[in-house]
Amino acid sequence: MSFHNFFSPSILVSRWKEQLLGKLPDGLSKTILFSRQPLMRILRGCLFTLCLVVPVLSFRRISASLMPANFYQRDFIQEYLLAKALLKGENLYLPLVDLAKRLVPDLPVLLFSHPTPHPPPAALFFLPLAFLTYEQAVVVWFGIEIVCIFSIVAMLLKWLGVAKNWKMVALFSVILMAWEPFVIDIALGQISVFLLLFLLGSWLCLRQDHDVVGGILLGVVLALKLMAWPIVIYLVLRKRWRAVISSGLVVGISNLIMGKLIGFDTLLFYYFSVGPTVSAIYRGDVWNLSAWSMGWTLWDSFYSSISPLLQLSSLVDLISRFAPYSAVLSSLLLTALSLYFSLQCKVFDLAFGILTCASILVNPVTWAHYFTWLVIPLAVLGRYLYLLKFPRPELRLTVLCVLIMLYSWGLVSGLAYCLVRFPTYGASLNFLEVFLYLPAFGVLFLMGLLFRINRECVQC
Repeated sequence: MSFHNFFSPSILVSRWKEQLLGKLPDGLSKTILFSRQPLMRILRGCLFTLCLVVPVLSFRRISASLMPANFYQRDFIQEYLLAKALLKGENLYLPLVDLAKRLVPDLPVLLFSHPTPHPPPAALFFLPLAFLTYEQAVVVWFGIEIVCIFSIVAMLLKWLGVAKNWKMVALFSVILMAWEPFVIDIALGQISVFLLLFLLGSWLCLRQDHDVVGGILLGVVLALKLMAWPIVIYLVLRKRWRAVISSGLVVGISNLIMGKLIGFDTLLFYYFSVGPTVSAIYRGDVWNLSAWSMGWTLWDSFYSSISPLLQLSSLVDLISRFAPYSAVLSSLLLTALSLYFSLQCKVFDLAFGILTCASILVNPVTWAHYFTWLVIPLAVLGRYLYLLKFPRPELRLTVLCVLIMLYSWGLVSGLAYCLVRFPTYGASLNFLEVFLYLPAFGVLFLMGLLFRINRECVQC
């Protein structure tokens, strides 16, 4: 072979294909990377955009959040003040603005007038960061989040059976960090990515019947954020008592320790007063994508839109009173539906994926960074599509679901900005509020798709 032919583009491309085909499962690589089907070409175009264009914009936003001008515009300050209050012996659940005046008096930005919504055990976890200055703590937490993302990718690649090396881990980590929920979590210094690492570890342990370790990891998630409780209900119904008891012990012991440190009156004040109050404040927030908010907002938008057409004010008032019940009903209905689907699943991975989707939406508040948890059900979906040799109907539905997850955030951001920026036009834009929940509808779509995959697995 001549020197010119050795470095020709065609030979280099063919060698790249051979290397990539050797590292990825054969069916997956041929179907997604090299298929000439129009559907696969669209998917490759989306992946190309995701891999090249979006990361540049995403990393620009992440780096901007670390600039001095934006350093204090991060939600992480809530965790820092919570831990600092525990260290200094202050009341953890004073309004954040009052807590900041006592602990960080030179804080250059205004904070929320309500207490932090994070549970007391979160203060115990973040306590080591309270020994640092706020600026140092932000940098340390940023590094922890990056390590968590690389760890999540490495664990998922191992489970998927993909040849793992640092280049593959780095590539998929960059792709994850380009997705909007991850960008928001990192830029704001939130804890959803950190919780995802524990939830992923819990799932991998539970699927191998390591119930004690899996329950402990699940308990950590529940102690730090009041989410993932549908998974506990599923474990109870499946009578996996070791997992249930171990997770309950983690939650109970962590709250018992905090009760001893801050007083049980403060502990009860959080669970019976702070939580419901903060949930009520953000019930109608345009960025709240929960099923609870969905039931409330969509029903409220419906009756407020038809009210000018109705002359009977008493009828309008009667309809409006149903909004709180529609919020509760939508959340309960989603919980019951997810439990029904998961109990019907013969494969634990699919059941866990469905319950993870439900855990994102069933609480009164669901922010965009909660959607980072969708990494688990999406990985499960891809794995079982591959095992089923990519059936065409399910593959098309999966591409549609992925497109919704990737590209709905731009519409949501633009519409939310318009609703906040132009509140005087709220009445005329009421029906458009349904599009705010496009990512949430994508999660519901993903739940149904996982259940459909389960039926295909049973038939096979």
